Amino acid sequence: MFIASYPNELKVLALGAHPDDIEIGAGGFLAKLRREVRAEIYFGIMTYGQPYSPDPLINTRADEAKKAACTLLELELSESKDYIRFAYLRDCELHKNVHKLIEVIEQWIKEIKPDLILTHASGDLHDDHRQVFYATLSAARDFHGDILLYQAPSTVPNEFAPNFYVEISEEGFQKKIEAINMHSSQHGKRFMEQGYSDSISEAWAAFHRLPPQTKLEAFKIYQSFLMAD
Repeated sequence: MFIASYPNELKVLALGAHPDDIEIGAGGFLAKLRREVRAEIYFGIMTYGQPYSPDPLINTRADEAKKAACTLLELELSESKDYIRFAYLRDCELHKNVHKLIEVIEQWIKEIKPDLILTHASGDLHDDHRQVFYATLSAARDFHGDILLYQAPSTVPNEFAPNFYVEISEEGFQKKIEAINMHSSQHGKRFMEQGYSDSISEAWAAFHRLPPQTKLEAFKIYQSFLMAD
C-alpha cells in the first residue's frame, strides 16, 4: 500500500506507553519492514512500566526493552541508544503529564522525521494507552506522513475496527515472539505467552477467510498521504 510510495529509505517511529507494547501490537510488521525494505525504525517508549518501583527494577525493564527492540530490529545492543528512546514518565500517570507527553513526541517527530508513525488505538481500557494515542495526534497535527493504530491486549474489541492487515511470515512471527520473551520480568502474564499472539493473529486471518496457520497483524489507518514528488 503506502510503503511503495516512499522514494527513499523508510523511517518509522513506533510509540508505546510501556515496554513490550510495541512488540505485542506491531512486532511482526516492524520485523517485516526491517527485513524486507531495510526500514530505519525508532522506538519511543513513554514509561518504564512500573509506577512506584525501585531503581533496580526500573532499569531491568529498560534493559529488557532495549534487548527486545534490538532482537526485533536485528541490531547490536550497543546501537540501542540510537534507536530506542524513553520519555522517563511515570507509569499510570500519563494523564498528569499530557503536555510533557505531547512535547516529547513532537521533539521525536522533529528529530527523526519519520514517514510512518505507529501508536496505540484509542479504544483501550488502559488510560496510558489512550493518553499516548491522543498525545500522538496532537504532536503530529502538522505531520503529513502515515499514522497506523495498533491493537493491545487491553484494546476494547468492538472499538477497534482495523482496515489494514499485514501478513506475517513464520520467521517474522518467531522474531516477534523472541522479542516479547526478552521482557522476562513480565513472564506469567497471559498476553506475554506465544499462544496469545498465535490466537490473535490467526483469528484475524480466519475472519478474512485466509488459509489455516496464516498470521496477520491488524491496524487502523488514522491517516495516509500520497504526496506529489
